[in-house]
This record gives sequence, structure tokens and C-alpha cells, in this order.
Amino acid sequence: MARSIKQIENDLANAVNRVREAELAVAGNLASLLMSEQDARKRLNTQLAVHANDLRDRLAQLAPTLVAGWGDAYWNEFAEPPRVLAGNVRIGNISEPSTWAEPLENMPFMVPVLASNAPILVICDSDSAEQAQQVLHALILRIALTMPSEARFTLLDPLGLGAAFPMRSQLQGVRPPGRSSADELADVLADIRRVNENVVQHAASLAELPPDARAGEPFEFVAAVDFPQAYRNDPRTIDALVKIANSGPRAGRFLIMVIHTNQEMPRDFDLGKAFRSRETLNKSRPLGYN
Repeated sequence: MARSIKQIENDLANAVNRVREAELAVAGNLASLLMSEQDARKRLNTQLAVHANDLRDRLAQLAPTLVAGWGDAYWNEFAEPPRVLAGNVRIGNISEPSTWAEPLENMPFMVPVLASNAPILVICDSDSAEQAQQVLHALILRIALTMPSEARFTLLDPLGLGAAFPMRSQLQGVRPPGRSSADELADVLADIRRVNENVVQHAASLAELPPDARAGEPFEFVAAVDFPQAYRNDPRTIDALVKIANSGPRAGRFLIMVIHTNQEMPRDFDLGKAFRSRETLNKSRPLGYN
């Protein structure tokens, strides 16, 4: 049976009313969700503020050389650094999305040094290479300032011939450069064997030993830049870097390396497989360096 125009108009009107009712229901649900989200954000901000204050209290108990920003007034009167063993070291500020930023303002971003059994890999590309260099410098300087009598450094810069480490002459305990990077690292590997056999022995690691049991053995930090370009044709150095990264922490030898992801890796080299565990810093991490 044919429907009249009046019936069609009524059906259309009813359909329009149903659509409007659905729109109102959706709007109401959205308003409820927004209120719930706002309440959740407020609760989370409150919790973050509590945790941030607790963290600030804990940080205040640490040596300023570990946590103070480079612009902090502490450095104006810096004279004799405290003899404190570095566990976690600041490399910059925590940077969170603006919604959550207020409770974490000026909170230091810390990375494990002696507290880790893995190398620290600073990942960069052409755009972030300068920032990666700043991270490396910050780590070296803070380690040197925090434990001046306990830290030794091996600084590898085969391409720049030392330009990557302008603070070298001011550091104590820098290993003299060898004929090649491989020669320098061979000495580090020999030290790892010696420390494992004669000092650490049955202990978990050099860092776990009390100071009197370490027999004056320093901790050594091997800092390498320009990987892989500087080492692509030097398999001995690459092999030594991997061994130090994986086996060095037990003997108090730690690798800090800047890796350029925009450069071709050496043949048959897999970054994930080479370093069994690692602390990786890159521009995707929420960091605000200072």
C-alpha cells in the first residue's frame, strides 16, 4: 500500500527526534567523561605532587655534585667535593607533557652509573648529536666531581683526536692514550681480568665491596664517541667495547658510548645482541638537558 506524504513526513520527524535524542545522550556522556577525566587528572596531580615532594626530600640528602643543576648556586662556592660514591647521576631535567609538568618542575633526571650492570648508550642522529655530546660531558664531569679519588677515565675519540673531550686536561686519572684505541682497550680488558681474579673474587662486583676491601682499586669509565663511524674498520676495538660493556661492570669498568643511528653499522654487528643489557638514552626519552 502506498504511503501518504503525511505519513512520510511523520516518519521523518520521528527519525529527526531520535537523532536529536541520541545527540543529547552523546553530549551528556561526553560531559560526564570530561568531568571524570578532570577529576582523574586532579587526583593524579595530587598524587604526583606528594611523590615529587617525597623525591625532593630524598634528593636533598644526596651529594649536590650528583643532583645540583649546573646553574645552581652550589657551584659558586664549590671547593672540596664530598667523597661520595656515585650510584645514580643527574644528566638533566625530567620533562613531562605540560598537563603533568607542574609537580615535577626542576626534577633531575638520573641514570645509573655504579648502580647498573650495563653500559650507558647515548643514542643520537645528526640533529641530536650535539645534545648527545652534552649528555656525555655531563656524565663525565659529575662522576669526576663526585668521586675524584675513585674514578679513572679512558677517553676514545679517534676521529676528533681529543676534540670531543675538552675537559681532559682537568680530569684526574685519565688513562694515557695508546698507539690505537684497540691498544688502550686491551689494557682495560687486562685490568678487568686482574680485578676479577685478585680483588672481586667471590663478591658480586667491585661496587659491592666495602672501600677497605677494594684495596685502592679505582672505578674506570670508558667514554667513546662517534660510533660506529670511527670504529667501522676496526673490529678489534668493536670487540673490546662489547666485552667491556658486558663484562666490565663486575670489575668496576663501565662503558659510556655515543651511538649515531643515522650511520651504517659495521658488518654483522647487531646493537641489540651486542649489548645484553643496557641503559639507553635517546631523544625519544622525556629529557630536558641542562
